[in-house]
Amino acid sequence: MEKMTQEIHSRNSTTMPINDPCQSVESMMRWFTMTPGRWYAAEMIGDEFSPGLRHYSPIRVDAVSPKDSARRVFDLWFYHANYPQGVRTKMYTLQMLDRGERFLLAKSLYHTPSRFLLVSEITGEWLREHFRLELPDKSDVGTWLNRHA
Repeated sequence: MEKMTQEIHSRNSTTMPINDPCQSVESMMRWFTMTPGRWYAAEMIGDEFSPGLRHYSPIRVDAVSPKDSARRVFDLWFYHANYPQGVRTKMYTLQMLDRGERFLLAKSLYHTPSRFLLVSEITGEWLREHFRLELPDKSDVGTWLNRHA
């Protein structure tokens, strides 16, 4: 029961992805981070996504919890809005491979064949490009997704 309580507590964590411990606070602020409750553009890349190796989805981040900072491993709980069937609430254990100001690239540690996840800010343009969705002019993407996803 204690382990279950710890898992629930960590799922509700608002901890961001692991930063390199050698970075200064100023430089860390430039890195892309995921905030629970916000929507992001996700591109899943792997051999299972035929024929183009890619699957696109808006995702709502529910929690991010560090597991092993030395290996840059973290758990990501998210709502997978474009999941074709079944449960859309997902948890991936990911190893961060790279991160810039506008993206995070990670590898799932438990998917076979290998699966990579590229996460970035979501925009109306991204939704239009990948889903042919036209949002009303003044619509906030996150608000629109909260209502329709």
